Amino acid sequence: MPHSDRQDSPPPSKASLKAWWKQFTANPRHKKPDGEEQLETLRRVFGVPLRQCLQYASVQISTANSKGELYVWGYIPVVVAKWFASSNGLYLKENATEVSGTFRVNGSAKRMRELQALFEEPPKFGKHLDLKQGLYTTHDVASVFRRYLTSMPVIFARKSDKNLMTAANLAVIFRPGIISHPDHELSPEQHKLSQDVLEFLIAHQDWFMLDMPPPPRDVGQLSPIPRETSESPVIIDRPSEEDLITGQGRERDERRSRRRGRRRATSVSERSSQPSSPMASPPRPSSMERPSLLDSRNNSNSTVTTSRNVSVARSRTMPSRPRIGVPNGEERPRNVLKKRGPRTNGPVIGSLVAVVAIIAAAIVIGVVVSKHHKSSSSSIANNGGATPGVNGNPPVISNPDDPSQFEKDPNLLQSFYGLAYSPQGSQLPECGATLDAVIEDIQLMSQVTKNIRLYGPDCNQTFLVMDAIQRTKVDMTVWAGLYPVPNNLTVFYDQLAELEIAFKTFGTDNIAAVTVGNEFMLNYLTALGLGSQDINSPAADQGADQLLNMFNITRGWLAGLGINKKVCNSDAGSFFNEMVIESADCMMMNVHPYFAGVPANQGAAWVAEYTNSTLQQYFQPLTKPPPEAYIAETGWPSSANDTAHDTDGAAVADMAGLQTFLDTFVCQANANNTKAFFFEAFDEPWKGVAFGGVEANWGSLKLLIFNCLATNAAYILQSNNTNSSHPALPPPSGGDQTNPPSYRAASDFDYQSIILALNQEYIELDLFYYGYSRFSRQDFQNAGLNDDDRYLIKFMGDQELGHARAISNLAGDGNATQPCNYSYPFNDVRGFIDFSQIVTRYGESGTVGFLAKMNSRESSQIINQAINVEARQQMAFRQFEAMPFDFIPSITQSMQWSLLAPYITECPSSNPRIKWNLFPPLNVTNAPSAVNSWLGPGISRNRSSLTSPGREVRLSWRNAGEKIGPRNFNYTTVTNASDAKFAAWISQLNVTYTPLYDINDTMAATRQPNWTTIYPGLPTNVVNGTVFVAVVDQDVFVTPFNLSILDSHILAGPALYMAD
Repeated sequence: MPHSDRQDSPPPSKASLKAWWKQFTANPRHKKPDGEEQLETLRRVFGVPLRQCLQYASVQISTANSKGELYVWGYIPVVVAKWFASSNGLYLKENATEVSGTFRVNGSAKRMRELQALFEEPPKFGKHLDLKQGLYTTHDVASVFRRYLTSMPVIFARKSDKNLMTAANLAVIFRPGIISHPDHELSPEQHKLSQDVLEFLIAHQDWFMLDMPPPPRDVGQLSPIPRETSESPVIIDRPSEEDLITGQGRERDERRSRRRGRRRATSVSERSSQPSSPMASPPRPSSMERPSLLDSRNNSNSTVTTSRNVSVARSRTMPSRPRIGVPNGEERPRNVLKKRGPRTNGPVIGSLVAVVAIIAAAIVIGVVVSKHHKSSSSSIANNGGATPGVNGNPPVISNPDDPSQFEKDPNLLQSFYGLAYSPQGSQLPECGATLDAVIEDIQLMSQVTKNIRLYGPDCNQTFLVMDAIQRTKVDMTVWAGLYPVPNNLTVFYDQLAELEIAFKTFGTDNIAAVTVGNEFMLNYLTALGLGSQDINSPAADQGADQLLNMFNITRGWLAGLGINKKVCNSDAGSFFNEMVIESADCMMMNVHPYFAGVPANQGAAWVAEYTNSTLQQYFQPLTKPPPEAYIAETGWPSSANDTAHDTDGAAVADMAGLQTFLDTFVCQANANNTKAFFFEAFDEPWKGVAFGGVEANWGSLKLLIFNCLATNAAYILQSNNTNSSHPALPPPSGGDQTNPPSYRAASDFDYQSIILALNQEYIELDLFYYGYSRFSRQDFQNAGLNDDDRYLIKFMGDQELGHARAISNLAGDGNATQPCNYSYPFNDVRGFIDFSQIVTRYGESGTVGFLAKMNSRESSQIINQAINVEARQQMAFRQFEAMPFDFIPSITQSMQWSLLAPYITECPSSNPRIKWNLFPPLNVTNAPSAVNSWLGPGISRNRSSLTSPGREVRLSWRNAGEKIGPRNFNYTTVTNASDAKFAAWISQLNVTYTPLYDINDTMAATRQPNWTTIYPGLPTNVVNGTVFVAVVDQDVFVTPFNLSILDSHILAGPALYMAD
C-alpha cells in the first residue's frame, strides 16, 4: 500500500499509560469492598477444616413427611452434595458405581484444577455446577472428591463386584495422605503397618462411632423440627436411602435427645454420614503430620491445598508422568457438632478419632470382591490403537458373557518368547484404558506368546491386564513393572500401592517378576550430561544407589505381602551400573538395531552380537554368579510420521524392514534360547511426535508371524481295552512337538535351510554318479579300490535320490528347486574320492549346524535321518583314505553356502534364490592333502598325522564384491568384517583363534593351534578330522549352538583344512 508522509507520533510516556489504565481500575464496579477480597481468600473449600467450609459452602440435608413437615438432618459441604447426595447432583451414583478403580485412577490434572476452582469460587461455591454436561470424566470428579466421600456405602457396596472398592484397596489409596509420616517413608515395615491400621479402621468403623443413636427405621418416628437460624450446623443421622434429599436453608435441632455411649453395630445401609462428638478432637501430634508428596516439607503448616503438576523425563517407551499434589499439613476437622456436655463413656483413640470421624463416614466400604464375575458388555470393543491380528479383525467371541470363548486367528501362531505391552489409554494424565480393550489385546497376544512385559502400573494397567488374563483364562505370565524416576520416591510409592491392589485382588501365580526401572540410569546420566562411558563413575553410582534403595524397598514390600518374586532391572544395553548388576535378580537390556543404524537384514545378527559381547563385558568382573539376562526390548519401526526421521543411518523405518527383522530374529532367537521381549505388540499412536514419529509405529501383530514355538499340547494315547490288567503308563511330561506333525517349513529360516540342504543333496547326487560313470573299473583298481568299492559309490548315489525327494517335499514349493550344472576340480579317482569326502563334510557339518535351530521339528527329524546316512557316506570316503575323528563340527548355513557355491556354474532360472550370505573364498596355500599320501584305502590304518600343532599355515583370500556361484543368479560375496586379525579354527566342539601375522592386503600367515586335546586327560585332539578355518576381525566367544554370531565377523572363508 502507498506510504503516508505523516510523521510517526512519539511513544506514550509512563504517566500517560498510567492515566489510561486508571480509567479501568478506578471504576467502582471493579473494586471490592474493604476486607471482601481477604475474606474470599479465606473462604476456601479444599484444605481447610470441615467446620470452616460448612459456614459458607454447605447445603442442608432434610426430608419431608406426608404432612409437608420438614426434618433437617444436618449440613454437608456443597462438593459432597453436588457429586453424590443432592437431587440435582447424583453424578457419582449414576456414573461411577460400575467404573473399575473409581477413586484409584487419577483424572486429568488440568480438568481437576478447573473443577476444584469452581467449588472454591464464591458466592455459590459450585452449587449451580452441572456435571452432566460431560465436561469432566468420572475419574476427574472422583479424584477431586476423595476427601469428601460421604453417603456412598450402600451404593458402592451393592456393586462392589465391579468397582472393586474393598476396605483393603481403599486403605492402600488413602494411606499416604491420612496415616503416614515422612520419616517412615523409606520403611516398608512402617508402610505396611500404617496401611493395616487404616484398613482396620475402615472395616470396623462402627466400633469407633461414639455418642450416635441407632438410625430410625421410619421417617414417621421423627418429630418436626422448627426452622431456626443456627450459627453452627447440626448433623443428624440420615434414616434411609429412600428419604427425600434437598439442598435448601439451614436448620438446627437442640431438642432431639441422643444416647451416650458406644454406637451399636449397624448394617451398611444404616451407617451414618457423620459422627457426633461432645468434645473436640485433640490436636494432631507432630508425628502425624503429612506434607505434600511433592511439595517441600517446610510447608507442612499450610492449611490450603495447592495442586501442582510435576513433569519428569521419561524414556522412549513412556511419556511424561504428571503428578497431583496433596494438601500440606491439612488440618483435620475438629468437632462439626455443637458441644453438649462431657462424654460419660467410650474410649478415645488419640488423634485418630478425628480421622475416623471423617473416614468412617466418607470412605466407601465395599464388600469382598469376587474375582470371577461376568462382563457387562455383550461384545468386546476394539481398542483403537491396537492392530487386531494379521487379518485386521478382532477375535470372534462365541459367548458374549465369557471372554475365554473366542475363536483363534489361524494366522497367529506361538512365535515370541515375550511381547512388551502398553494398553491404549494407559498414559498419564488421560488414563483412558478400558477392560474390554485390554481383554481384546490379551486374546490376540495370547495366540503368539505366553509372556508380556508391562512398564508400570499407571492408569490401572496392571490391574486391567491381570483381570483380563483371568477372564480370558489364557496361559500368560506377566512381568509387572515399576517405572520410578530419579529423585522422586513419591512416584515410586504410588506405583507400589497400585501394584499391591492388583496383587491382592488377583494373586501372583502368573507374575514372573517385578522390574524396577526402565532406562532409569540412561535418564539419570542424560540429565547430568553424561553418557554410557560414565556408567560406573561416582556420579552414576549416586543414581545406582537410588535404584538399589528401591530394590530393597520392593523386596521388603513383597516379603511383607508373603510374595517371593524376582526383582529385576531394565535399561538401555550400555547403561548397566556394576552395583545394579550385582543387586538385581535379572537384568533386561533394551537392544534396538534400528537406533544403531543397522539395516534390517543385519539386525538379528547385530542384536545377537551386541547382546553377547556386552554381557561378557558386564559379567567378567563379577565375583558371584551373574543375574539372569533378558532382552527387554528389541524391534523395528514400520514407518515414521515425519519423513525426515524415517531413516537412522542404514536403518529404514518401513514395513519391509519390520517383516525382515521378524523373519530373521524371532525364530532364530527362540532357537538360540534367547529370552527376548519384542517391542512391541501394537502401535502406540500417543507417541506421534516423539523422535520424528518413529516411536509410534513398532507394532508387530500387523504382519505375518511364523510358527516358531508351535503348539506344546501333548497327545496321550489311551488304550481302548478297558479290560486290560496291565494298562500302559502315560509318557513322561515334557518333550517338544509330540502332537500330530506337519512336514512343512514353519519359517523363512526353515525354508532357506531346506533349499540349501536340497542343493547339497543335488550336488552329491550328481557327483557320485559322475565319478562312477567317468572312471573305469581299471581306474578304480589303480587307486586300490575294487568292484565292491565302486558299486558302493553308485549305491550312495541311489541313496541321494531318496534324500533329494524327501527334502524337496519338505520345501513345500512344488519342487521349485531343481539340480544345477556343476564343475569339479579333479582328474583321477583319488581326486574324486578326496573331493567327495570334502563335499560330504560340507553337508554333514552344515546340516548339523542348523538342525537344532529349525522351527519345524518335524522337518528337522526327516533331515536328521538323512544326514545320519550321509555321515556314513562321508566316513566311507574317508575310510578309503583312513582318517579318524571323534566329533563332527558344525558350521552355519552361510558358511556351507560359501563352500558349495564356487562349484555351481548354472541353475534353472525357476529355482528359488538362496538368501544365505556368500563370503569371499579363502585358500590355504600350503594345505595338507591325503591324496598325495602313499597309503591306500583301509577301514583302519595307523599312520602319522598330516599336520602338527604350531605348523605355519599360509592363507590368501579375495575381496568382497566378486560374483561367485551360478552365473545366471548374480550372487555376490559380502562381508561385515573390518580388518583381518585372527584365524578362526572350527573343529569338533571348539572354535579356536590364532593371531594372523605377515598380513599383506589379502594374504597372511598363522599357526595351527597348540591345543592338543578337547578334554584334559583324554586323547581327543582339538584339530583333527574335519576342520574349517576362516579369517575374522574379532575373536568372539561362540559355541556350536550359537556359531552364527561368527558370521558377522568373517572377512573370508571358511576353507576346509585337512588336519588329518
